[in-house]
Amino acid sequence: MEEKALGNPQAIPLITSDDNGRYTVHDEAVEILNAIPSPLAVIAVAGKWRTGKSFLLNSLLGLNGKPDSFVVGNTVHACTKGLWLWGRPLTLPDGLNVLFVDSEGLGSTSRTQTEDTQIFSLAVLLSSFFIWNSRGVIDGGALEDFGLVVNLTKHIHVRSDAASKAGGGGGGASGTGQTENEGLAEHFPAFLWVVRDFTLRLEANGRAIEDRQYLENALKPQNNLQGGTRNQIRNLLTSFFRTRDCVTLVRPATDEDMLRNLSAQPLENLRPEFVTALADLKKKVFGTVRPKTLNGRQMTGEMLATLTQTYADALNSGGVPTISTAWDRVLENQAAESEGKALLAYTETMGKALAMEPSLLASQAKSAETRKRQLRAPSRSRSSNNGGIFAAEAGSCALPMASERLLEVHAAAKEAATNVFKGSIWGKEQQSTAAVTAATNARLRAAIAAQFGAVDALNWVYSYEACGRVGENLFCELFEGRPEVMGPEKADEDAEASLASWCETFAAACGELKGRYLAEAVGPARDVILGDLLTEKVASVPGEWIGKVTAVERRAYQRLRSELSSVQEQHQALRGKLSAEKDAASREEASLVRASEEALKSTEHQVELAQAQKVAKEEELGRLNAYYERLEEAYGVAVRELETAMEGHSNLAESMEATSKGLAEQIVTHDENITNHSAANGAASDNAVDAAGTAAQLLVEQREVALMHEHAELVKKNIVATKELLAAKEKELEECEFQWGVAKANMAHEEGELFQLKDETAILSGLLLKIKQHLENSRSHQLPSDLVRLLNRGQFDILDGLEEE
Repeated sequence: MEEKALGNPQAIPLITSDDNGRYTVHDEAVEILNAIPSPLAVIAVAGKWRTGKSFLLNSLLGLNGKPDSFVVGNTVHACTKGLWLWGRPLTLPDGLNVLFVDSEGLGSTSRTQTEDTQIFSLAVLLSSFFIWNSRGVIDGGALEDFGLVVNLTKHIHVRSDAASKAGGGGGGASGTGQTENEGLAEHFPAFLWVVRDFTLRLEANGRAIEDRQYLENALKPQNNLQGGTRNQIRNLLTSFFRTRDCVTLVRPATDEDMLRNLSAQPLENLRPEFVTALADLKKKVFGTVRPKTLNGRQMTGEMLATLTQTYADALNSGGVPTISTAWDRVLENQAAESEGKALLAYTETMGKALAMEPSLLASQAKSAETRKRQLRAPSRSRSSNNGGIFAAEAGSCALPMASERLLEVHAAAKEAATNVFKGSIWGKEQQSTAAVTAATNARLRAAIAAQFGAVDALNWVYSYEACGRVGENLFCELFEGRPEVMGPEKADEDAEASLASWCETFAAACGELKGRYLAEAVGPARDVILGDLLTEKVASVPGEWIGKVTAVERRAYQRLRSELSSVQEQHQALRGKLSAEKDAASREEASLVRASEEALKSTEHQVELAQAQKVAKEEELGRLNAYYERLEEAYGVAVRELETAMEGHSNLAESMEATSKGLAEQIVTHDENITNHSAANGAASDNAVDAAGTAAQLLVEQREVALMHEHAELVKKNIVATKELLAAKEKELEECEFQWGVAKANMAHEEGELFQLKDETAILSGLLLKIKQHLENSRSHQLPSDLVRLLNRGQFDILDGLEEE
């Protein structure tokens, strides 16, 4: 055996009651039950309080000595309230999921006999293997402790009162004459009586017997004073629990302290006989436990949760748990769940066939009918299809499709949903469908029909949007953008031929539009969009063509009117411009005459001035030539004098330099003589006789030396002055050369001015000649009379001379 990784490995409340006797099914337990599939078995333990029920369950779960287990009390107060469930089922090797339920101890001072019976009844109804836990032996007292079984028929019904009366069984369990006890026996679990702290020897008539035989012997009727009530309990036990057995367990320990803390003791601390018997108990329990069934149907955890809630609701309403009612409710829930699975299978099959996610298909189908009504509304222009909302969300899918194809997809999805429904509600056992009401089938059919209606509406919307796009594209291709269909952009000279051509083109475009549309458009909205195209868009084309033709003709007429007005304005402007040009020509002619006369006078005056300037320039040029010749002569004389002077000064300078050198040599010689004489005087200082003569001679020589020095200085100054004179002569020569250059430049300038004056005179003469020719050509080939009167004879000669030149 292995623990299934499901739920929490701890005890959680399944059903509890408050002080008012109201029962509550806890959500955590329901959540765990809903997650457990079939096959499912439920082992419930009941018994008098303080008899070790929780310890027995912990032993079956292998939780002895572990902190996480069912609570085991060691006081006089009950620990378990209501029914508690171990949160994680055990999975047996054959795949059976086993749940363990601990019940509140019976006979406690805090509970009434009715509440004990209700808790006992719930444990029996919910379990597939029921363990009654007691201590000591199975005797009269033990049977009386089990006396709750007498009241089971009062607290559990197989069928409701109304069903029993309808079946004609006054007190029978069914219409077949079956008694209530027999009916309960069919739904009661297997029974195991566990006798704790057993001290007797299993013998009968000197022979050893099994535990089971011990139970059967104890359930045989007895003939004694107290046999009435106890025999009734014996009969009910044998009637209700047709599958029954017994296990006896010795006292687990002899130490009282250990017994008070028995849940914390590992198995190795307990008596070996007890451990061995406990192992046999586990083998017997897990070897004989069977799946929980009801009306021959294996139950799932979800069905068990429905049963639990149904029984609790019956108790809370003041009634008693009714097995048939609970089963009907299970079937209803199962049918509802199967219906949901079938609808989901329908949606998934449709989504797969339509290449859409089921969630997207369901969400779009919900709003498709509303969208369809909006699109079909007469107050809306259906051709203005800015749709594509559904298609944009779905992307690439199989919609739209033909209605016939959609019906085929619907039939396949409906068949898949029906198979899922039948397989879900009946499983592999294929029980009779009589238990399923017509309402369930009708509800499923109605739900499938509603979903198909929504999908059909969605197909219509997809078809409307797709066909609308096809129509728009074809209309744009065949009509819009084609002037030969929608209307010309400029006027046509042959209007009748243009109209005939348009009619042929329009008819051909309509035929092509219809043919291509019917070939490309798909779905139930195809005819609707085609009607929209023909009645709205295509029907508006002739009117639009007429409007465009009218507009083009109107624009052409307006353009011609505008051009005519512009031509008239240009004609008036040209006439005004011609008149103005004539006036301007007259004024210009008069102005030219005046200008010519003034120019002639001015030119004659300029010619006279030019001739006078020419004469003056020629005279000045003669003077400049004479001056130039004189300057040349003076320059030659000055050069020769300068050369002579420079030659004389050069000789003088050489002579003076030679004299200076001689004087210098004399001075040196004299200095040497003086030195020698001084030396001689020093040597002959003792000669006093010549001292005076020598001194006089020295004075004379010193004066001569000084004079020689002065002469030398004068010679040097003379040389410097001579050099300065030569430099001045050179500057004078340079100034003469500069003046000669300036004179030559002035002469060249005067010659240039003379040439320029000649050119100006020639230009003025040509201009004067042209003026004369113009005046003669513009009139009667003669000069104007008023001009002739102003000219003298000399001026006429000048003009004649110009003509000859």
